[in-house]
Amino acid sequence: GLAAGYGAQVAELDFGRVDIAREINTWVLDATEEKIEQIIDDVPQEAILVLANAVYFDGDWAEPFQAESTEQATFGRPDSTSVEVDMMFTRRDVAYEETETYQAAKLSYAGERTAFYILLPRRGVDAGDVVRGLMDGEFGRLREALATAEATEIVVGLPKLDIQARLELSDVLVDLGMPLAFDPGAAEFDEISATAPVWIGNLSHTSAITVDELGTEAAGATVVVMDTGSAPEGRPPELICDREFVFALVDELSGVPLFVGKVADPTQ
Repeated sequence: GLAAGYGAQVAELDFGRVDIAREINTWVLDATEEKIEQIIDDVPQEAILVLANAVYFDGDWAEPFQAESTEQATFGRPDSTSVEVDMMFTRRDVAYEETETYQAAKLSYAGERTAFYILLPRRGVDAGDVVRGLMDGEFGRLREALATAEATEIVVGLPKLDIQARLELSDVLVDLGMPLAFDPGAAEFDEISATAPVWIGNLSHTSAITVDELGTEAAGATVVVMDTGSAPEGRPPELICDREFVFALVDELSGVPLFVGKVADPTQ
């Protein structure tokens, strides 16, 4: 079942004698092709179970960016400072959509099974609001619009990315409505242990993604313990990610986003 379908593994280790954190980090390093070196710092002595999962994606663009078109450009951070980045430029026909709040385009990977969605908020629109809109159903509408849209010639400017982020998700999940699982006095995990109280002590997630002219390499691991409006006639629309933007790496068959990110600084 789980082993055949998802590559799940079960290991019984002596938490008192084995460096559990090292074992988990080594497993994650291998599972993500060395994209993620460390997911957990240590495991508390009172821990009885650690669950870890990892996902790895490596895709080539269906139409690569030309390296000679990459040039230095200024990227504006949300705090009004700026940073110089390597900006990949291309002029091509893609699925393109624009609304009052953002511009969006879809870049396909070889095989067409997966795609990279770019959402660039209009100047003055908060990227966080765009993300919240996606969570409220806007992403489904956008996917449908881009799936049926005729290819439009646009100019795309996309920064090269090599970023990693680590998030502690315990407080996030509590705020989302599942506080009992983290409460020693209220958690109900009787199927794990009927003789001692069990609760989730910590849950953290690390993601890493590299985007360059050839394609995208992304990995994720979780452990439980230039403004444009209407383009002048004769010129294609421009979608230049020279400020905070949102991306989603999507499995086109199921419509499931494999990775979603908000880029405030491509150098971080």
